[in-house]
Amino acid sequence: MPSTNLAVSPNQSSTPTAPADEAPAPAEGHLTDVVSRLRRVLRTGLQAEYTWESLPMPHVEILHILAEQPGIQVGDVAVELRLAQPAVCALLRQMAADGLVEQTPEAAGRPAVLVSLTQAGADQLAGWQTAHRQRISAALNKLATDDLSQL
Repeated sequence: MPSTNLAVSPNQSSTPTAPADEAPAPAEGHLTDVVSRLRRVLRTGLQAEYTWESLPMPHVEILHILAEQPGIQVGDVAVELRLAQPAVCALLRQMAADGLVEQTPEAAGRPAVLVSLTQAGADQLAGWQTAHRQRISAALNKLATDDLSQL
């Protein structure tokens, strides 16, 4: 069986692409453009209304995970985020110092640490979600009817 080289050179994208003779269907291309514009509007608006300095995106992602999975192990947070555990530990230490999360040992004799939202973390996440919903609504209201039907 022939081997396949999956290495990506520095000048190549690791994102799968259609073969050169297969252009995306017009509807798919249009949807990609609409989604890209929507993401740009959302990102720009949230940066103005809910500054990233007050709640960086990695913190938002962690707060989302903890809201969905209270008492999750630190290692599982790292897996969910696809980040190295030491990087997640550093983020969680900062978030714990800010009062957004609490870390507790899992059980006597077990090295795992469980992480949960504090009330302040839940409040921060709720504020971010409200700002995000408002921004999505405003962005969707700016789209043409055809664009909305594509979504």
